[in-house]
Amino acid sequence: PHEESRELAGADVPLVLAVYECGGAYCALLKDPSTGVQQNVSTPSLAFGVWHVMAVLGEAAPQRVVAQRAFDRWGLLAFAAVEAGATVALRKPVGELAELDQPYFNFTGRDPHYFEHMADAAEDFPAVLAAKLTTDGTSEVDFEALASTLAPQRDYVGISNNADVVKFAVTYAGRVKCAFRGPGKQTTGGIVELQDQTRPAANAQKLVFDPARLLPFWPRRFEATKTGLLGGVLNAANVGAFSASQQGGFELIAFTPSSAAAGEGPARINYSPTVYVGFRQQTSGVWGANDSVQYFAVSNATAEAAAYPQITAEEFYAALLGRWDARRKALSSAASVTLPGAQGARQRDTAVYSMLAAVDNYVGNQSNYGFGATYWSYGREDNGSLPLNILSVDEALLEWGMQDTARAHIGYYFDNYVDKATADMNYTSWGASGDSVSDFGRLVCLYLRVVRLAPADDAVAAAWATRYLPYAQALGRKLLALRAQRPAAPPAGSAGLLEGAPEHDWSGVTKKCFYNNNVWTLRGMEMLGAYLSEGGAPLNATLGSALLADAKDFRAAIAASVAACTVDGGAAGTFLPPYAAVNATPYRAMTESKESSYSNFRFWSESILADNLPRATEDAWLTYHYTVGGSLGGASRFNNSVSRLDDMPTAGWGYGALAHNRTDDFLQLLYGHMATYHSRGAFHSTEQLSFQGQGLYRALLWYGSQDDPVPPAGAASLGPTPQPAVGGTYFRESNDVSFCIVSMVLTARLTRWQLVFEDLYRADGGRGRVWLGRGAPLRWFNASGGGKLFGAARVPTEAGSVTFSVSWARPSTLAYDVSVEAGAAAADVDFVVKFPRNFAKAACDSRCSVVSEDAGKGFVRVTGSLRFTVAAEMEALDEGRSTA
Repeated sequence: PHEESRELAGADVPLVLAVYECGGAYCALLKDPSTGVQQNVSTPSLAFGVWHVMAVLGEAAPQRVVAQRAFDRWGLLAFAAVEAGATVALRKPVGELAELDQPYFNFTGRDPHYFEHMADAAEDFPAVLAAKLTTDGTSEVDFEALASTLAPQRDYVGISNNADVVKFAVTYAGRVKCAFRGPGKQTTGGIVELQDQTRPAANAQKLVFDPARLLPFWPRRFEATKTGLLGGVLNAANVGAFSASQQGGFELIAFTPSSAAAGEGPARINYSPTVYVGFRQQTSGVWGANDSVQYFAVSNATAEAAAYPQITAEEFYAALLGRWDARRKALSSAASVTLPGAQGARQRDTAVYSMLAAVDNYVGNQSNYGFGATYWSYGREDNGSLPLNILSVDEALLEWGMQDTARAHIGYYFDNYVDKATADMNYTSWGASGDSVSDFGRLVCLYLRVVRLAPADDAVAAAWATRYLPYAQALGRKLLALRAQRPAAPPAGSAGLLEGAPEHDWSGVTKKCFYNNNVWTLRGMEMLGAYLSEGGAPLNATLGSALLADAKDFRAAIAASVAACTVDGGAAGTFLPPYAAVNATPYRAMTESKESSYSNFRFWSESILADNLPRATEDAWLTYHYTVGGSLGGASRFNNSVSRLDDMPTAGWGYGALAHNRTDDFLQLLYGHMATYHSRGAFHSTEQLSFQGQGLYRALLWYGSQDDPVPPAGAASLGPTPQPAVGGTYFRESNDVSFCIVSMVLTARLTRWQLVFEDLYRADGGRGRVWLGRGAPLRWFNASGGGKLFGAARVPTEAGSVTFSVSWARPSTLAYDVSVEAGAAAADVDFVVKFPRNFAKAACDSRCSVVSEDAGKGFVRVTGSLRFTVAAEMEALDEGRSTA
């Protein structure tokens, strides 16, 4: 909430003067730091009229008092300590239950054809609307504007830890569930929650905690609910629900404690995890001073008919603080970002939590695509072999500085799924059809990303690079072998190109030359060839030379194919199909066919991510995506016949938008993914979802009218809400809500690139570039409050670890302060910083020099030392869009 910073400034956590025994329990003497008033408290009680005392941890070291404070729209959970400086305060998304005000969307009330307009528009209809709703005068879309154009995704919170084999989810109704496995090798249950809470479950489910069992009433739906995360980034669910008509509701906190047997290490496994639930019933419009809270420990083995086993408040809060300490430890070496305002705080938390949630969904070091049911689930015998898991999650971890975790994941993948001699892939549960030929080149580049981002003096990283070098060399030989297998008599436009399946769903299409396979093979050959050949004592000069020699011919073959197969695309410019074919027919819409949908979904975006096609080709594909029906609400469209969105492998669209300085398109994807793909309270992200539906939530893609929204109390029904067509039985048990790690980490990847974007592979004149603030919206420069506007710290790049901040040096002068801990490529890299466009003048301090300026786009390129300041005189901030 926008008022949160003001309320937080006045929310002084009580000081703990003493903890003492009182009647077989512990009590405490507290002091209000703002008034000096002292008060003795016990559990439960109300301190200073606003702090609800939840527990006194007299056996802890240091001793603590746990207290909660509820504001109207948020709250605080404080672990106040006797020891100075040891107090911990966690943000709670749930405040006063009676003040919950859940948005109810009625798009068709004003425009009965709202969703038809959306489906038929070539441009992104919600984004066009959102550009008119921004309040900062820039017309740049933001989260709040885009969130006004589509109903939200349902909030689910994955609360399990990395070591846990069973993955639990807390729903927006406060139920704790997990998918379960039947007699076959696939799971048979789901976690779907229908809006009408009195209807039977949508499918077979394993329900380990149900608040309905503890309340005297359970309505069709509570008038308002709210779900979010403790501390913004902790995998602990906070759910509140309130019924004004019943003058009652509940609040709960649920999390999975660390297992003493499993420990904290990712290699340790907990086969029988437990969920701790703190449950508070409220029977009036206010939280009473003596209202009690019940604490439970439930698990996959808890009988649904049995009473829930209880634990003490002290055990509950000690375990919760332990989880927070583990979270802080996991982030201790990671990069951090500073972004302005409430929307900036939301973006920061979404980015950080998305990575941590993906890591927690791994089982130890084994990747796991998601949780919920069928192929997403841990219930399958082995779901860790899909390369996209580590290619997305672990590249994000590397780029955010969580390199130890990423190396452990990638090493596990090589050890278990890649043959050390041949580089053949074991796709296990994905079957013999596997995934894409592009995976081999991408795995090479991921190995090299680990190597290039490691500090020069990191002995652990160096040992890892040596241990897994044989896998990288095997992959290099695989790339040469793929090239040798190219068709002897290729079709027109495909001479010298590789054939092969471009994607698991297209595993039967093996005789076409898809560009995503070819450009990633080329990139892998060029990068590995250079790595093996560099220095006075090259690692493998023979293999390196062979890769570089063949790559030269390969690059020429790809360029010739692109030239031969590019045709006139009409208003969208030129058109190149996803595979080599002359005289192709341009798409009229990006969802008109299976081929166009998959081009929008993966083929084109993955090709752009390789960053070695002609810029004109990439720009044409970006134009098709954003103006020929490929984007909706910022998310990628997929198969218009069932109103489906799919942001799973979408990173290339964001990378390409930045590389082409299409900042508005980049912001549309980033904030659209946050607003329309992540759930808005708990940042949950799934693989596919519908864009239709209104009321409280988006329509369920696979359950159609089973999930008609319940109208607000006293209001007329919305009438039949638009529902997507129910399509077959494609893993329908939980497809709408099952967690997906690949789409989950997109916000983290885009935020990193928005702030620090490396352009080293396609070097300009032999020198790479590191861009700072390349995707910054204009409102960040307009942020009020003085001091630092935005920035990032300890961001690993191949040029070194980068820290920068942007601030007003003088009333009319914006400045970037930059420091770099030198990396391997530091001497060959320039920095490019972004200011609002049409600045008057740019200048460096004595430690750097300006190489070039582009005031029309707001860019200044500099070269210099490892610490420097570059500033720009601003005549006035541009009230239009921030870049060309």
